[in-house]
Amino acid sequence: MYSVFIILNKLCKLDDILKVFYDNGCGATTVNSEGLAHTLCSHNNSIPLFAGLRSLFQDDDPHNVTIMSVIEEEKKLRAIVDTLKPEFEKNRLGILFVTPVLESYGVHNKEYENY
Repeated sequence: MYSVFIILNKLCKLDDILKVFYDNGCGATTVNSEGLAHTLCSHNNSIPLFAGLRSLFQDDDPHNVTIMSVIEEEKKLRAIVDTLKPEFEKNRLGILFVTPVLESYGVHNKEYENY
């Protein structure tokens, strides 16, 4: 079992990415998030270092979306990662990473197995 995490900086790609999970019979959860640099710059007005960084982010959207999914089958994982990896490497969409899941407890809904 595996977990896939995506920190997506280009929100215009969110629907396309979620469709890849859906097309491969996997669910995903999205959470609105904000990067450390943006958070520090917006909360530390008096520290010169952060004031200098602030100018770098003036035109950037400070928000991103974190997508999380737990995938049981390696075949589905490979299909998702192999589809998304080139987009992340070429278009700098954010970060995609995979971790093993050693244990998992909670809701398992059979209706999602047959998308």
